[in-house]
Formats: sequence, structure tokens, C-alpha cells
Amino acid sequence: MGKSFEEYQKEKREREWKDKVKKKKESMGNQQRFDTATNYKGIGNDKFKAGNRSEAIEYYREAVEYVKDLTNAWKKDRDPLLLSLYCNLSLCYFREGDFPAAEEAANEAVKVPGESAKAHYLRGRARMKLDEWEKAKSDLQVALKLQPSNTEAQQALEEVKQACAEENRKAKEVFGGFMQRKKDASAKVDPAEEAAKQAAAEAAAAERAARAAAEKKAQEAAEKKALEEEKQRMAQAFDKLATKPGLYDDREKEMEPVREKLKQEDQRLDLERNLLNIIDESEGKPQCPDLDDYRVKREKMAWDQEDQLQAKKRILKKLDREKEWSEQDEWRATADQIKARKQDEQRQRPRSTDWEEKDVLKWCQQEIRSRLHRLSCQSPEKENVVAAVVDATK
Repeated sequence: MGKSFEEYQKEKREREWKDKVKKKKESMGNQQRFDTATNYKGIGNDKFKAGNRSEAIEYYREAVEYVKDLTNAWKKDRDPLLLSLYCNLSLCYFREGDFPAAEEAANEAVKVPGESAKAHYLRGRARMKLDEWEKAKSDLQVALKLQPSNTEAQQALEEVKQACAEENRKAKEVFGGFMQRKKDASAKVDPAEEAAKQAAAEAAAAERAARAAAEKKAQEAAEKKALEEEKQRMAQAFDKLATKPGLYDDREKEMEPVREKLKQEDQRLDLERNLLNIIDESEGKPQCPDLDDYRVKREKMAWDQEDQLQAKKRILKKLDREKEWSEQDEWRATADQIKARKQDEQRQRPRSTDWEEKDVLKWCQQEIRSRLHRLSCQSPEKENVVAAVVDATK
């Protein structure tokens, strides 16, 4: 039976969601992935408390994608977070009524290393809704073994036991009624009639077997023919690829130096990691088990070195400023000393009081001329008088 349009749309959305999460995950380091998953778990918890379980499921699922394939170096932090996320997912699916999904999420929680009473309890509850009573009973018993004080698990186990007893009772009634009818029928049936019915039944069975064998043979022949045709198409496709350059051959050739450079870079980093591990081991420090952890540690060391460099630059800049201020103070002190010395020299220099007579006379003439000139400019009618005085002073 073909898929419906809704099923195709659902699969498409799922593929697009996985591609988006994969791209985001590839752009993150291990620490960032773990921090993001922890943050998403908190947001999912808030959504669940607010009653928005569908959005909580999306946050839990994305958080699971970020941490489920972290390296074993993160096992101590990864496993508890992963267990909590799967349990929260199972509970959300259960509240939404999607019991198969709730059972699947609980299965993943049970697979996380370390026994969890909550994971077994949630899987038992989901299996109760799916009428898988025996499996539910086993899960609830394990949950009670791990956590005897779990009253919810005890109540659920009592319900399962009652359901199992009811199923056994109905089965006994059905089986008992069937045996009684068979006994009554055998008492009334004629042996000849019974033999005829048995022969007819055997003939019908033989006919069904022959028809099934023919159908199986025809199906095998059709499958064999389809397989041969597929092999022929694949052989033609490979021949075509062998004789004709591929679509991305040029691009692959261009990428070869890049890949070689990346490979050399990984080898160099691996060598650095081994040397650093030897030094750390001699000093009793923790070592880097793999290359990803070393990249994270190396990046952190680079940031620390950058901080130290900036601190040294600030110290040097401060020393330069202090040196400049000291030079300015020395220059100012020297200038003050020179100024004070000049002032002392001027104060100690004797004043000249014995002017020459000619110098005094010349100064007086110049002063009189200047004043008379101003007077003539102010009073034009006195210009003749002023000219006569000026002539007299010559």
C-alpha cells in the first residue's frame, strides 16, 4: 500500500529537521554541544510545565541529537543528561497519547548505561497502554526492585496483575467452551460423514498448498528477473562512469590539496597532543584522550595566551606613560630652574642711572614731537603753532 500525502509531508519535515540539526551540530565543539543540550533541556522543562508538550518534545529531541554521539571522554556528563532527556520525551509522548513513541523513547532510556527505575517505569506504563501486559509486568517489577518506595510503580503493577488475571480467565473460558463444543460435536457426528469431511479438508489443503507453491515459484521467477535487470542497469551505469569523466571529478581534484593539507594539520595536532600528554603526565595533570578534546584545550590555551599578551601590553603601555610623565616632569623642573636663574640674574644686575645728556635730550625731543603731533591731529587750527614749536625743538 502506498503512502499518503500526509505521510510524505511528515517524512519530508523530518528529513529537513535532521539536516538542519546536523549542520548546527557540525559547527559546534563538544563543550558547546553539551551546553546547548543542557539549555534546551531547561527550555523543554519550562514548555512542559506550561502545558506546551509539542514544543517541549522538539527541544528534547534536538538536545538528544547534540549529545547522543559525544565521545567517551564526555561519558560522565553525557549519560545522565541523555537519560533525563529520553525519560522526559517518553513522558511527553505518553501525555500526548502517542504510546508507541513513548515506548520507543523509554527503550532508549533503558539502553543508557546504568539501571534507571524511572526508565523501566515509563516503559511499563507505555506497554500497559499497548496491552503488552507481560512486558509491562516485567518492567514494573524491575522498577520496584531498583526503587522499592515507588508507590506509582506498585499501583501500576497491581493493575497489570489484575489485567493478566482477567486475560487468563477469558482465555480459559474460550478454550473451555471450544473443548466442550468439540466434545459435543464428536458425540453426534457420523464416522462416514467425518471421514468425508476429513478427505475434503485434505483435498482443499493440498489444493491450497499447490496454489501457494505455484505463486511462490512465480514470485521467485519475477524477483529473479527483476534482480537480473537491476544488475544489468547497474553494470551499464558503471561502464558509463568508467568511460566518461564524472560530474565532480574536477572538483575532487581541486579538493585533493585541501584534504592533504587538512590531513597534515591533523597529524601535526596529533603530534602536539602526544607531546603535551607526555608533559602533563610528568606533571600529574589530566591528559587529552582524543583529538577533539585537544582542539578544545588548544583553543582555550590560545585564548589564555591572548589574555596574557593583552595584560602585558597594558603593563608596557602603562610603563611608557609613566616614563613620558617622568620626562615631562624633568623637563618642567629644568625649565623652572632656568627661569628662576634668569630672574635671579636680572635681580642681581645693577641698574644704569648715569644716562648720557645726549640720550636724554633726544628722548625728550621725540616725546615732545609725538605729543604735539597728536595735538595737531585733534585741533587743526593749532597746526601752525605746533609746527613752530617743532622747528624750535630741532
